[in-house]
Amino acid sequence: LLQDVFKKQSELMELADDEDTTDLHDRLRQTYFSTSRGDDAGKISSKTKIKNLTNPAAANIIVELFPVMQVLKTRRDDELRQSAVPDAGLDQLLARFETLRLDVDKAVRKTKQDGNLGTSVNSLFKNPTSLELSLTYDSAKVPEDPAYRHCAVCNHPSMNNVSSQNWEQHNDTLNNQYELRDTAWKEYDKEKVKADE
Repeated sequence: LLQDVFKKQSELMELADDEDTTDLHDRLRQTYFSTSRGDDAGKISSKTKIKNLTNPAAANIIVELFPVMQVLKTRRDDELRQSAVPDAGLDQLLARFETLRLDVDKAVRKTKQDGNLGTSVNSLFKNPTSLELSLTYDSAKVPEDPAYRHCAVCNHPSMNNVSSQNWEQHNDTLNNQYELRDTAWKEYDKEKVKADE
């Protein structure tokens, strides 16, 4: 992918040139394509330099290029709408970056979501202690006034459980929240797929 970026650098630089409205052209040249020696050399200024990159270093450069390529793709799409001459190589390169960016975004979101929820919502449940399991419900411990049966801050019915840790309620709340988040995520994902088509 970086070799293709190197091959198309003149087209990319031309697309980045916006008559000094932004510094995108200069940043792209200095950061990636500069042929200066030493520390001032661009990250992908030669085929040899690209070939010598390790996989993690190449991946970092590709990720750094995502926002730049997104801007360039928007500009290219505007040009094509205004009847510019298609350039299959450039258009394909920008489309590959966009697809890769979306795939990485989806993978990161899934990893973060899985990291927050674990493999299963059951792994977050609290287990009741033997003392809590031996407790029986005592209606005398439930406050007479309904206002005291709910949390004053969030209106959660946390005062109803006689358990000191409210494990049943915690597990039910956690399960309900998981189902809501899962439903919302599936709906979002479905809408996103529809919008991308």
